[in-house]
Amino acid sequence: MWKLIRTNFDRHERRRERRAALPRLDFTIGQEHYETQDWSLSGFRPATPLNLAIGTTVEGVVRVSGGGGRAYRFTATAVRCDGAKKAVGFRFLDRSEALLTMLDRAAARLILGGR
Repeated sequence: MWKLIRTNFDRHERRRERRAALPRLDFTIGQEHYETQDWSLSGFRPATPLNLAIGTTVEGVVRVSGGGGRAYRFTATAVRCDGAKKAVGFRFLDRSEALLTMLDRAAARLILGGR
């Protein structure tokens, strides 16, 4: 079982983990494909505006953009929405260990400069 530890030390930021803009992640929800604006180990924000209400639950698959690699299934819920921009933030509800490992490795590659 994974134990999440707060890694965001900005005291004004309520998110548990820091957000990353790169590498981009590709999400498929239903028949629609999206790229992320930013993401963290806890969730993501699509770059494309969506017309969804807070509390809406979605299921889909995610992979690292351009990697053509493995797709990981997820379930997420809309937790914030900027009404004017229709920017929706999602929190993962169901993350497999494999998905969490992929996200963790993507963040580590970013920090370590692509190693």
